[in-house]
Amino acid sequence: MNKLLLDSWALIEILGKGPNFSKVSQLMHGNQCFTTTLNLYEVYYHLKEENGVEKAEEAARIIAMNLTLLPIEARTAIDAANMREFIKKGRSGIGAIDILTYVTAQNIGAQLITGDSDFKGLKGVILL
Repeated sequence: MNKLLLDSWALIEILGKGPNFSKVSQLMHGNQCFTTTLNLYEVYYHLKEENGVEKAEEAARIIAMNLTLLPIEARTAIDAANMREFIKKGRSGIGAIDILTYVTAQNIGAQLITGDSDFKGLKGVILL
């Protein structure tokens, strides 16, 4: 069993049955799957803005039932701050939540599942 951490992009693909739904579903099958509370925040906010509170609440329940939610620990925040310059090199679109998500995946020994091209070339990333 592998550890996988799904970022906001991957969560939205699964919840909305987007074009990469099958790929993300296959990767998740039989593996231990995680996401961060920050990714939950991003997905909830996005869905609330696009579809209303009811859909956002439903998505939050589905995420909490099917993935292990990880808080951002103090050590992760410090590691992310120390890695920020390296990670941002050549990646102008990568933000703080992205960096914290990546470092969380690294710290728990998980592969990060994403479709965000800002993660291209980083170790431990499955880019769809």
